[in-house]
Amino acid sequence: MIPTRIARRYARALAEYTFPRQEHEVVNDELRALAEVFRETPLLGEVFANPVIPRAQKERLLQTLIERAGVGRTTATFLHLLLRNYRVQHLEAIARAFAEEVDRRLGIVNVEVRTARPLQEDERQHLHRRLEQMTGKTVRLREVVDERLLGGVQARVDSEVYDGSLDARLEALRRQLLLGAPLSG
Repeated sequence: MIPTRIARRYARALAEYTFPRQEHEVVNDELRALAEVFRETPLLGEVFANPVIPRAQKERLLQTLIERAGVGRTTATFLHLLLRNYRVQHLEAIARAFAEEVDRRLGIVNVEVRTARPLQEDERQHLHRRLEQMTGKTVRLREVVDERLLGGVQARVDSEVYDGSLDARLEALRRQLLLGAPLSG
């Protein structure tokens, strides 16, 4: 597995190149599609990681992938750079890091929202607005229905969790009762 910092270094370098040229969205889509191919075909990563397989053979395989995927010149050049630096087998991690870098530069934050039941559209819009106010960024919601929750909402923004669930409120109430603290109303 490639260290996260190395994947981020490649992602930042690619972003530095693609943003001024307004190619970041296309390259992001192309890398995401190729990463999916690698995910579905683990043998690809194994071939590129295998030091016994000659470089010329890996170059032919990479060229075939590039042609079949129909990627643009920037993505193709980047893939060849990864091949030269023995990193093609880590394409999934690099593509993920690039998507995160693109989001960061565009001011987009991914938020996972857990609820006991699917949100109604008006609830979703209200929550979306509140999260954008809290973060000061554009929010991309990913909803997860977690039937273990009694009610309310848990939102994860990066590594921070905002817990507005009924479970958390009941736990706070339980702690207050155990400590003998006065209940706030």
